[in-house]
Amino acid sequence: MFRFCGRVEQGLNLIRKGGRCIQQRIVHQSVQLKFDQILFDKEISIVGSRTNKPSSWGKAINLAREEKVNLKELCISFLVNYFV
Repeated sequence: MFRFCGRVEQGLNLIRKGGRCIQQRIVHQSVQLKFDQILFDKEISIVGSRTNKPSSWGKAINLAREEKVNLKELCISFLVNYFV
């Protein structure tokens, strides 16, 4: 999942089987997750990260602009087609 804005539960539903979610923001409220769906049905990996600094945004944008990062591999197909 790449830069999803919204509820955590909704974002996890968008991830394909075997996908990965890197949670890079703070959730200020309780989140109820269906672990049987996450772990067994979709086999999703969830990783926490606190590296989302505004100073890194420019570098990330430049990497994408220079096509050093394949954004299509980071997004599920309908989002790639919607935003690109």
